[in-house]
Amino acid sequence: MNNIMETINEHEIDGLIQTMKEMGIKGLMKYQDVLVLNHMMERGWIPPIEKRDELIKTLKGESDMEYNEIMNLINRYSEWKSILPSYSLRLNQNLDGINKRMNSVIPFQYIGNSLIKDWLGL
Repeated sequence: MNNIMETINEHEIDGLIQTMKEMGIKGLMKYQDVLVLNHMMERGWIPPIEKRDELIKTLKGESDMEYNEIMNLINRYSEWKSILPSYSLRLNQNLDGINKRMNSVIPFQYIGNSLIKDWLGL
């Protein structure tokens, strides 16, 4: 598995940000880790809660969290699971489509020597 945190695009978190705004600052500060965990599971970036052992292994390998922190997060997630947003197939397909479009664009970059530089991009 590649490093998840390095591949998250900004548009991926738009829905997550909206959910956080609806919760208000108090809810956001208290449950942001649970919301992010839910988002990553809904997008299929990490194993679902039903595959608990795989989820723990992934979180341990992809983060700097200790085992007790991971278990605390999973327990908090289980408490809130019933009210967390569930992503429809259509939403996931839309986000996947955006990812494909965003990743197919080559960003502009300088080409040429230090005295004469031009921008190149597609």
